[in-house]
Amino acid sequence: MQKVPQSRKVLYLLLLGLIPFFVVYYSYAMAQDRYNRTQEDLQSAIVQTTSQNQKELYNDTVRRAFKDKDHFFLTKQLEPLPLLAHEMTSIKKALSAGFTPDKEWFERRLLFLTNGQNALSFHEGEENRYTTFKETEVSLAHVVEVDMHDLSKILSHLEGVQIGQEMPLDSRPQCIISDFRIDRRHAQPSQGMLQDVYLLNFKVIRREFP
Repeated sequence: MQKVPQSRKVLYLLLLGLIPFFVVYYSYAMAQDRYNRTQEDLQSAIVQTTSQNQKELYNDTVRRAFKDKDHFFLTKQLEPLPLLAHEMTSIKKALSAGFTPDKEWFERRLLFLTNGQNALSFHEGEENRYTTFKETEVSLAHVVEVDMHDLSKILSHLEGVQIGQEMPLDSRPQCIISDFRIDRRHAQPSQGMLQDVYLLNFKVIRREFP
């Protein structure tokens, strides 16, 4: 049998001596990787928990703010609003003054504004019930004509915020505007009272917390 050279024996011993080092290094690397992954999982859990807590706090605040509000708020507070009241006053004043070349048009216009054709009227869709609240989509039964004063009052009531002199009402349930369309009505030259009149249509989600 050929004898192993002394130099090779030394090399083998050096290699054997390095094995514990590689084992320790590998174990440390694996431990460090597990630690890093644990830290990432912990940080993710903290973020998720914080986000969930904030969401629950927000939901609880909303529930307490809108609990037991008036189910018939839209019917009671918005449907009775007299739309285009300023225009009606101006038309009545013009008619009471005597002859006017636009008398026939003024009379037709006043009839339109006072016989309910231009009144707010709501249609309720399907009601959806959830664990802590219920939702109903409510839409206008038909397009209405409004001016900026009417818009301010309607939006103040729906959004629950002060707009100009219009103040929000405490009986308001949570109303989320899901669709809002407004178009300016083009007036004929002889019908100057329509210059600031808009066609309005909208839908809201009425959310109630019993």
